Amino acid sequence: PFIIFGEHGKKKTLRPYLQGLLGKLMQLLSTNQRRVQEQAVTAVASVADVAEQDFVPFYDAFIPGLKELLRNSGGKEYRMLRGKAMECISLIGVAVGKDKFGPDAKDVMELLIKTQQGAELDTDDPQVSFMLQACARICKCLGEHFQPYLPFVIPPLLASAQLDPELHVTDVDDEDGDQEDEEGMESVTVNIRGQGNKRITIRTSALEEKATACSMLHSYVADLKEAFFPYVQEVATILVPLIKFQYMDEVRTAAMMAMPELLDSCILALAKGASGASAALVSQLLCFMLEPILEQLKAEPDVETLACQLEAFGELLAHGGSCEHAKLSADQIQKSTEVLQMLMRESNERRDEREGRRGDEDVDDEEEEQLEGEAEREEIVMQSLVEAAGKLFEVYQSGYLPYFDSLLMPTVSEMLQPTAIASSRAAALCLFDDVIEHCSADGGSSRYIAGI
Repeated sequence: PFIIFGEHGKKKTLRPYLQGLLGKLMQLLSTNQRRVQEQAVTAVASVADVAEQDFVPFYDAFIPGLKELLRNSGGKEYRMLRGKAMECISLIGVAVGKDKFGPDAKDVMELLIKTQQGAELDTDDPQVSFMLQACARICKCLGEHFQPYLPFVIPPLLASAQLDPELHVTDVDDEDGDQEDEEGMESVTVNIRGQGNKRITIRTSALEEKATACSMLHSYVADLKEAFFPYVQEVATILVPLIKFQYMDEVRTAAMMAMPELLDSCILALAKGASGASAALVSQLLCFMLEPILEQLKAEPDVETLACQLEAFGELLAHGGSCEHAKLSADQIQKSTEVLQMLMRESNERRDEREGRRGDEDVDDEEEEQLEGEAEREEIVMQSLVEAAGKLFEVYQSGYLPYFDSLLMPTVSEMLQPTAIASSRAAALCLFDDVIEHCSADGGSSRYIAGI
C-alpha cells in the first residue's frame, strides 16, 4: 500500500503523514528479513519521489543505512535488495537536490563503481539495470559535477548501444531455425513476397538493452551539456546510424532525440573555449547528422515515432539561431524543406483517407475510437512539422521565404481554406504567425497578411 500511494499520491496529500510513515518504514528497514527490507526500501523511494524537498528533514536518518546496505549486503540473494537501495538513494538525491545530496554523492558513486568492478556481474543480475538508472538520476542531480564519473558510466552504455540483436530469417519448416526456446529470443512468422512463409527470430533482450543504453546516453548529454563534450564525437558515431535502426521504435527515437543535444554540447563547448572544440567541428557534426535524419524522416513508418523525430529535428534547426556554424547551407535548407513538404502532403493524405473511413456507415464504436486516436497522433505530427518550419523562419527570417513560397505555400494554402478541417486551418495559421513574427522587420511578411 505504501508503494501504491507513493506512485499515485500528491506532495500536499502526503505531507501530514510523512513523519509517521517514514518512522514505520525505518523500523521495517531495521529488520533482518530481506523481503521486508526490499519492500521498505522501495516504499521509501516512492515516498521521496513524491515528497521532493519535504524529504530533506529525513535525509540524514535514511542515507547512512541505505549506504550500509550497499556496502555489506553480499551474496546473490541480496542482489535485488542492493539494486533497490541504489534506486532509493538516487531518487532521494533527486528529491532533496544537489546541495543536500552532494556530500554523499562521491561515496555512493564509489560504491556503485566498486559493485561493477569488484566482480563479474551476471547478465541477469538486477543490479545492472538499477545501477544504470541510478547513475543517470545522480547525474541529473549533480549536473556538470558528475563529469568525473563519465569514464565509468559511458563505455558500458556504448557497448550496449552497439549490441547485435541477432536477427535470423529461416524457413518455417526448418527445424534447425527454431531458436525461440533460447532465453531472450522471440520469433514471428511472416509471408515474404516471392519467398513464402519465413520465420524471423530476434534477441529481444538485446533490443531492450540497446534501447535503454540509447535513452541513457541521451539523458547524460542533455543533463551535462558542454561537460559531455569529450564524448560527443564517439557517441555521435554510434547513435547517428541508429536513427535508422529498423527493429525498434524506441532505439530510433532515443538516437534522434540525442542529436540536438550532442550538437548543443559541441556549441556550448566552443563558446567556453573547451579543448578540442572548434567551429569546424560544429559544422562537421551537423553535416554528419543531417542527411541520415532527413532520410529517416522520409522513411519513418510509425506516426508517433515520426512526431518525436520531428520535434528533435526542430530543436536541431533552432541551434542555427545561437551559433553561426550550426546554420544550414542553401542546399541543406532546400532539402530540409522538401522533406517537410513531403511529410505535410502525406499527413494530409492520411487525414483525407481517415475522413473517408469515418464517413462509412459500417464504422462501429471501436473503429471510431481508433480513428480518433489516429487523428490525435496525426495532429501532433502536423504540429511538429509546423514548428520545424517555424524554426527555419526563426533562424533565417525573410531569407527563408523563397523556400516557403516554392515548396510549402501551396500545401499550406490548401490547409487554410474554409473547407479544411479545424486542426489543419489552425496549423496553417500558426505557420503564417511565424511569417509575421520573423519576417516583418524588413517588410517580408506584408504580402501574406492580406491573403490571411
